[in-house]
Amino acid sequence: MTTIFFIRHGQTLWNKALKYQGHSDIALTEEGLQQAERVARRLSREPFAAIYSSDLSRAVVTAEKVAEHHSLPVVTMPEFREVGFGAWEGLKYDQIYASWSTEIDKFFRSPSQVEIPGGETFHAVKARTDRGIAALRQKHDGECIAVVSHGGAIRTILCSALGIPLDALWSFRQDNTAVNIVEYEDRHNILRLVNDVNHIYDWDSLDPERLPAYNINKKF
Repeated sequence: MTTIFFIRHGQTLWNKALKYQGHSDIALTEEGLQQAERVARRLSREPFAAIYSSDLSRAVVTAEKVAEHHSLPVVTMPEFREVGFGAWEGLKYDQIYASWSTEIDKFFRSPSQVEIPGGETFHAVKARTDRGIAALRQKHDGECIAVVSHGGAIRTILCSALGIPLDALWSFRQDNTAVNIVEYEDRHNILRLVNDVNHIYDWDSLDPERLPAYNINKKF
């Protein structure tokens, strides 16, 4: 079994402006950096054997904050990049709708069927994230690792892990620095946690040494 913590990056300038990012390399805001520091502290007692990240800077910086508590390097993997939004990158929803109303409607109603102009399909995202996870499972059998990625990519990963259609991906909320845990086993996968962001709220007054680790060894 391999246990993987999937963590979304902190807030970016385009998250705040409600712009579609995709493969565009957008920096974290000050709030995003604070979020990254908080999730890093929340995960400081997890038994990570390795820490991986998308190769986009918003994920790398978030991963580096997590890695500081574990004395581990951050290994970047382009397989965990966000969905490529092509012509939509840098635009807001209303701007996209003005030119691609059919496509943006399909993006939310039936994402498995959408073809983003100049971008990726969710089937392509699934193929590359599945490939990345397969490599990590082979390398880290019996271990616990962290992967810092993106909202669309993580939703795709969760659908794949549970064996459910990609059209269900918007059923998973993914806030900035959300923590998700999947146990990968030979017979089936177990989703242990989804979109945990408790670390964002009122954690400055807590002693990091007393924060409990997620009990990844407990069986229900």
